[in-house]
Amino acid sequence: MSDDVKEVVIDENKVTDPVVDPTKKVHEPVPYDVFAKYATEKTRLSGALAEANVKMEEYSNRMSGMESKLTEYKGYKEQIDKFNTDRLTERTTKWNDMAKVLSAVEGDKNYDKVQHVLGKFNMATEDVKLTDEQLTKNFELMEIYNDTNYFEVEKVDTKLNIQKPVTKETRVVGDGKYYGYETPTDLVKADWKLAEKWKKENNGRW
Repeated sequence: MSDDVKEVVIDENKVTDPVVDPTKKVHEPVPYDVFAKYATEKTRLSGALAEANVKMEEYSNRMSGMESKLTEYKGYKEQIDKFNTDRLTERTTKWNDMAKVLSAVEGDKNYDKVQHVLGKFNMATEDVKLTDEQLTKNFELMEIYNDTNYFEVEKVDTKLNIQKPVTKETRVVGDGKYYGYETPTDLVKADWKLAEKWKKENNGRW
């Protein structure tokens, strides 16, 4: 075979390469393992998004319920605040009436007795009002003094004084133990200063 014939045969059997446009991107097939990983991640994200939407709805419903509860709580709080305010006003009015006995001025019969215990009470001023706790302490203390009739000013029974001396030195046998009075209460009612003197002379004990 001549060289010319060989060249023709070779040319006919030559495979022509396709012409590739350099401006176009060639899309190569995605490997299966990469595709599978992408599909799995997409499924996971879709599930997570669905779960997030459910939680957001639950949260929204919960917030709506909380707002309702908060409104209800505010209503209860307003009622409680009103109750406490009204109660404090009522107790303050009651104390102001009870405290009139502490407003004795010099020259009143019970002035000295009031001055003796006045510092034990909580007293309001123009700028400071008494708290509920302070009022409670005042009520408790006043109850103690009222039980012994401490603030009462009574006329001393003259017949009692004729036979009962008012000093320890002049007390005679047969008279009361407490400067001529039968009980400490009788002595306090008659003369609280004398009662204090008796306690000092007897080591502070009745």
